[in-house]
Amino acid sequence: MKNDYVDFVEVNALSKTPYRNRISSLLMLITLLVFIVVFLDSKLAGFFSLVLTILFFIALVLIVKEWIVARLAFNRSPFRRLKQFILVNKLYDEETREFGKDKKQRKKVIVNSAYFLFKLADDELIIRAMKHGDKYTDRANTYDSMLSALFGLELSNKVENINYCEYIFKTEADERLIVRKNESEYNQSTIIPLNSNIGWDIQKFPHALIAGATGGGKTSFINYLIIEILKMRGELLIADPKHSDLYSLHHFLGTERVAGEPNQIARIVRIAKEQMDTRFKEYKGGNSEASYGKNYRDFDLPPVFIIVDELGALRMGAEKKVFSEIMSNLQEVILKGREMGVFVILATQQPNAQNIPTEVRDNLSLRVSLGNLSKEGERMAFGGIDGDLPTVEGKGSGYIFLDGMGWNNPKSFQAPFLDYEKFNFVEEIKKYANITNY
Repeated sequence: MKNDYVDFVEVNALSKTPYRNRISSLLMLITLLVFIVVFLDSKLAGFFSLVLTILFFIALVLIVKEWIVARLAFNRSPFRRLKQFILVNKLYDEETREFGKDKKQRKKVIVNSAYFLFKLADDELIIRAMKHGDKYTDRANTYDSMLSALFGLELSNKVENINYCEYIFKTEADERLIVRKNESEYNQSTIIPLNSNIGWDIQKFPHALIAGATGGGKTSFINYLIIEILKMRGELLIADPKHSDLYSLHHFLGTERVAGEPNQIARIVRIAKEQMDTRFKEYKGGNSEASYGKNYRDFDLPPVFIIVDELGALRMGAEKKVFSEIMSNLQEVILKGREMGVFVILATQQPNAQNIPTEVRDNLSLRVSLGNLSKEGERMAFGGIDGDLPTVEGKGSGYIFLDGMGWNNPKSFQAPFLDYEKFNFVEEIKKYANITNY
């Protein structure tokens, strides 16, 4: 347990200014006094006194400058801000006590306070609101928006346990990826970059849900994922029951891999499942110990992605039996596909239980919402959420939740921006599709 508190600094209402800051003020005062003494000492020779005075003056200016910089840094420091936070919000208890021989002097003294710990680590500011069994214990998990406003940082994660509530802030903001035309680049890893700090490792955290209101940027984000999948030399199967932009890719990828009608969609979903089953039979079906613990990359197999855009339209347009078959096969791929490199990306405007059953959603490691969803939509996309998600503005803006990141809540997200003035999606498709033998 002790290691859990290494490098943390404690702050409460009674905390004193750190020693180094008090020493810096003392040194500046001593330097100033020495300068005054030298300046007033008339016993020194005139020229020597002048030179010494100038040198001390220069030294004083430099020291004062450094002191001002250090003081400004201290005023912006987590220690200073947290202490002011405690005092301004009166997170302390006072008692009036009597002093003096006759006990006639009275003074208010602080007898208890909320306790915080903080640590700066890499690109994170970690703040812990401690739980000591006093009246501040119940408030330890309520400081989200207040601490975010105090430091001007977005809350990245919040973790609560019996001893404290931990707030984690990113000191370096996520930067949106800007996608422009480039030479053929191949991704030899299993990670698809989503922004400057977040990457989706498909092997560790398979399958995705993309929920997006009309005009939210869902299609553009799917376009980005398609290019990244092709860079992995991955195989694509695309279902677009609305016969919109994604369906037009059948001109380049072929009608055997791009479907629009429910029966055609059922066929390509069946292809994905059969491909998964075939891989299991060929590479894992024997009794050889050599295949134990291995996955598709160990067998040099390309990843296979099936993208189903707008499940709501598919459900409305398909016969009940056909839709049931589609969802059954998708669910089996979602549950078993990771090991053999078969992955599912589901997209919908309405992430409700009719379109995406809860047991399916809970097995989708990456969940992204673009644009503003209804409260029910947010709940269906992300599960339980502490509080409401703030409104987002701008195409491609929304929220993201990715398994394995330690997040309790989704965090704000900007999908990669495809600069269509400098990025021709169709030409990129042709380039990579040709190389991947479509």
